Amino acid sequence: MILGTKMHSIDEKTFQYLASCFQGYSCKVFMLLQADPAAAYTGCECFLSPDRALAVVLPLSHNSGFIHDSVMVAEEPNTAYPVYDGVLRYRYQTGNSFYLLLIETNFLREILCDTNYIRNTAVKHFPVSEKLLHLIQMFREEFERTSFEHEAVLQSIAHLLCTELVRQATNISKPLSSHSFSKKHAEVLAAAEYILVHCGEPLSIEKLSQQFHMSKYYFSHIFKQEIGESPYSYLTRARIAQAKRMLTYETASIMEISQRCGFSTPNHFSDLFRQKTGISPNEYRTRHAKGMS
Repeated sequence: MILGTKMHSIDEKTFQYLASCFQGYSCKVFMLLQADPAAAYTGCECFLSPDRALAVVLPLSHNSGFIHDSVMVAEEPNTAYPVYDGVLRYRYQTGNSFYLLLIETNFLREILCDTNYIRNTAVKHFPVSEKLLHLIQMFREEFERTSFEHEAVLQSIAHLLCTELVRQATNISKPLSSHSFSKKHAEVLAAAEYILVHCGEPLSIEKLSQQFHMSKYYFSHIFKQEIGESPYSYLTRARIAQAKRMLTYETASIMEISQRCGFSTPNHFSDLFRQKTGISPNEYRTRHAKGMS
């Protein structure tokens, strides 16, 4: 059984098939799956199209049960194994312990602002950080809560999770020391999640630093240290990403989108959108709109 909403890029039949083989959690852009000992099937096959989804296997034991191109995937615990395309086969065996992450390709493109960021690295495996495992746990725990912004919170956690995956895959983040996963880091994660959920509201460094009981200088410093960019840059990317989703899946006007995404004026929104993407909001909608009548 899989709790949550179906990923955009997975059709209903495939979603139900995965739900019969695994247990896990899903939002519109990301799925977290685990072995289901009670599943009726002893195995399954999942075709991965590079234009639709990326899979990452995170084994928690030496027996994960995944095969790709006739080769066993994920032999070492605490190591992530990306699977870029083709058929991923799973065979259930007693003792299988793993996480299987399915990430919508468009989510990586829009949220991480790079078309084929992980795929271009061509890495076969990379270490799993404590930070990544913590974010996976946050994603799971969110399903135990009920809130009006449930889907938004799940997507914000998925954003942080995917960012950490990319950093580990490309070695752009410094290795975490044994004491670095601290209260400070937890506060920064909370701040990043707050920005993603509330990016449509009037936010400032002063307001954010007050929200998390820090000075403006200290907040900006540790945010950039932990996340890799300034709070303002992160907020701008979050707003642009939200605007992209609305342009793709909704029929709201440019003025309404600019207001709901926290931009001061439609002109400011259009100018910044073109600066970040190279095209206007209307051009983006024409190229990417889905399910609009």
